[in-house]
Amino acid sequence: MSGSPAGAAWPIALAPGSAGQSQAGALAVPTGVTATCVSATATTIRVEWTALPGATRYDVLQSTTAPGTSGYSTVAAGLNSASWTGGSRASGFTYYYQVVAVTGGWSSSPSTTTSPRTISGGTCS
Repeated sequence: MSGSPAGAAWPIALAPGSAGQSQAGALAVPTGVTATCVSATATTIRVEWTALPGATRYDVLQSTTAPGTSGYSTVAAGLNSASWTGGSRASGFTYYYQVVAVTGGWSSSPSTTTSPRTISGGTCS
């Protein structure tokens, strides 16, 4: 059976001046994305970013593999504010985060990857 590979993205041409082109072109990539340890003795990480005009909600993506890989999964979706706090991160892992802005049926490209945060022995660094 032929077809597209799993997860393949196909380009979509939007008509010049169409509502779709206007929405897609207006949704910027989130900036100012940071990940911080809530406390050095906790397993909670807070992700914050700069709110974007035109974005109605945000999704937070998390990975435990090096940046540039495809190992990101959504850990929070439909957020109405420009921050998220994820508690009880598993020990023994380094975490990386990205944020996606969403409006209507449109999503921005993921933000740049945050600096890594490592949880080890119940501490965050």
